[in-house]
Amino acid sequence: MRRLFYVGITRAKYQLELLTYSARFGEPAPGSTFARQLLGSVPSGDRAVPRPKPLPPPRKAPPPASSVALWEKDYIPGAAVVHRQFGRGILLDKTGSIASVSFREHGTKKLDLTACLRKGLIRLEHPV
Repeated sequence: MRRLFYVGITRAKYQLELLTYSARFGEPAPGSTFARQLLGSVPSGDRAVPRPKPLPPPRKAPPPASSVALWEKDYIPGAAVVHRQFGRGILLDKTGSIASVSFREHGTKKLDLTACLRKGLIRLEHPV
C-alpha cells in the first residue's frame, strides 16, 4: 500500500493534496501513523500541501566554439541547407557569420550561422 501511495505522490505533476479527518463515526480520530511518518506530524483538519513545480528538463550544452568554427567552413555559397523552421534552402552569400539563405516557401533570410549551428537549427542537406 505504501508503494502505491509513493507512486501516486511522485506522479502528481502540479499539486498534491493530503487530507486527513478529525472524527470517524462520531469519535475523535487518532491520526494516521503512516501520515505522521511521512510528514513528521499529522496536519490538523483538511489542508492542501502544495507540491513544488517540476524542474525544467536539463539543457544540452552548446558545442564548443572551435567545433562550430569547423562546421562553418563547410557552409559556402551554393550549399544546400535544411533549417528546422524554414525548411530547405540554398546559401546565397556569407559575410563573417551572417549568411543569406533563400528558402522556397519563406524567401531570403539573413541568419547568424554561428547561433543557428550552436542551437542545432540548421544543417547541410548533403554533408561534404
